Amino acid sequence: MADIVPVQLAYEAAVRAIADQASVVESLRSRAGTIFAATALVTSFLGGFALAGAAEEIEPGSRTGIAIGIFVVLAVLTLAILWPY
Repeated sequence: MADIVPVQLAYEAAVRAIADQASVVESLRSRAGTIFAATALVTSFLGGFALAGAAEEIEPGSRTGIAIGIFVVLAVLTLAILWPY
């Protein structure tokens, strides 16, 4: 009977640790989703202005090209976080 108590305490501690880790991951995913939504909203509004005033081609080194590149990188990283494992 004395051997069961330490094993039971270790099991309960492990279950609490896993539950805490799950809540941290869920919180991270929630924040990533919020950042992605805000980025998409800002890109949709400001991207229209940038593309309307841009030349025929968007150069990779221009401000518009850099902004689009940053959005794509942010979108890929955010979707990697939001992807269900």
